[in-house]
Amino acid sequence: MKKDGCMGSNMDKAKDNFPLFLSPTELIFSPSGKYDVSFYEDCPLEILFHAYSFDYILTPSYHDFFEIIYIYNGGGSVYVENKKYEANDGDIFIIGNSEFHRLEANNNGSFKSIDLYFLPKFVYSIGQNSYDFEYLRPFFDHSSEFTNRIPAEDFYSDTVLDLVRKIYFEKQEKKDFYQLAVKNYLTEILLLIVRYFRKFSSDLFIYSKKHHDIERLKNVFSHLKENYCEKIALDSIAHLACMSTSYFCKFFKKVTGYTLTDYVFSLRIDRAKELLLRGDMNIIEIAYETGFKNHSYFDRIFKRLTKLSPNEYRFKVIGE
Repeated sequence: MKKDGCMGSNMDKAKDNFPLFLSPTELIFSPSGKYDVSFYEDCPLEILFHAYSFDYILTPSYHDFFEIIYIYNGGGSVYVENKKYEANDGDIFIIGNSEFHRLEANNNGSFKSIDLYFLPKFVYSIGQNSYDFEYLRPFFDHSSEFTNRIPAEDFYSDTVLDLVRKIYFEKQEKKDFYQLAVKNYLTEILLLIVRYFRKFSSDLFIYSKKHHDIERLKNVFSHLKENYCEKIALDSIAHLACMSTSYFCKFFKKVTGYTLTDYVFSLRIDRAKELLLRGDMNIIEIAYETGFKNHSYFDRIFKRLTKLSPNEYRFKVIGE
């Protein structure tokens, strides 16, 4: 579905017609890494604006609704479970419910995104016309060939941005029957996405199964959030999930895309980034504060996850 050479100019025109980029919305998560959005019952869809800079701290998270991410400006990376995607202007990402994901700016830059969040029942509920489920099918796909990214050059990104703009104004103005207009524009976006992903298929049961899998790890996530600086005993963590250690390791990796060790490291390094930006602790103090008993080991893990040493990170972000 290669688009013609005027795609870039059309996208710029669509951006010109969009309202000024609002103040970015701060992301707030529960202890288990769940991100919540408040929806109106009669129109369960929200548009939020996010800005990501190099020093933005974001651990993997999930949510109970569906998400369409439009990369508005800049570039970076989008991680969805065990997959990493490059993110550029006009790219679109679809995130199903209960998929662990995070966004990250490039080392020397930043980017902005427009995020469309909606409850699946706004489009389809069990018992309704089965054809309406087709709008949601890509959000349920977890096949090995599936990709969450739709590159701008292969898609109608300018059309999607214009439809998002229309949704935004409908929700702002709230004219009579605005809910119908919002749903109509949303299904237009979803139809474009469905046609792009027509080569993929999946089953409805994945929706409830994935949610159930995360619920089984709820106690684990809460424990790790509170104790990630302490020594984590695998057998104790597996016991929290009522699993054997071998089964837990496979299950945790399947659900989150991370090994238990790497997940704990990501929590520690995110905390280390916060402490580095505060500027009132030296590197050795930060290493011990975040659960590393060996300074050189802390340096090695920090560089593996961020591509920079702690000192390089501090200098690049705050210029010290």
